[in-house]
Amino acid sequence: MVSLSQQIQAFLMTIVAGACVGLLFDLYRALRHGGGGRAVTFLTDLLFWAAATPAVFALLLAGSWGELRYYVLLGAGLGLFVYLQLVSRYVLWGLLQALHGLAAFGAAAARALVFAVAAPVLWIVHLAAAIGTGGRRWGQRLRPRWRGLRPGLVWRRWSFGRWPGH
Repeated sequence: MVSLSQQIQAFLMTIVAGACVGLLFDLYRALRHGGGGRAVTFLTDLLFWAAATPAVFALLLAGSWGELRYYVLLGAGLGLFVYLQLVSRYVLWGLLQALHGLAAFGAAAARALVFAVAAPVLWIVHLAAAIGTGGRRWGQRLRPRWRGLRPGLVWRRWSFGRWPGH
């Protein structure tokens, strides 16, 4: 026979399990925020259930020794409800901000990589064109091409300074 204190402890563990499912659900919602097609939906659903099932099983095993009783279901539902009502909007906001920051960092790293590769190559092409014209038209010949090779608005934010000979 299970004592009352053990049942209360099991009930509290099931509340924690419900809150953990809510946290995993917020992570799922943050990952799905970007949209996607059917394949992305299938993959994120699969990842959610692959993470939620063992987590709930481990918490229920620790809390109620694997016994499935009414108060276990009630506690998990209560934990999920309380989490979604009180904490979810703040956690979801934080996760979305973290994902947007990570995306911005990735975009900045990609821009820096493109600049690190493209700038020396274009400078060498520019130098070769100046040598080919005898140095008379340094910078005039390839300036429009340089601007044409810059993708989008990214390059307009950066100042490259003046080319040698101006």
